[in-house]
Amino acid sequence: MVTVFSKAKPIVADVPTLMGVNTPRTYLVIFQNDKEL
Repeated sequence: MVTVFSKAKPIVADVPTLMGVNTPRTYLVIFQNDKEL
């Protein structure tokens, strides 16, 4: 069990980078009215 955690530690350390932390973000805002539904 300890070896599993020691092998997973480098992967867990890279998760924020894989999730896009500290990278520019782009947002798309779309408006819609009742007639378009």
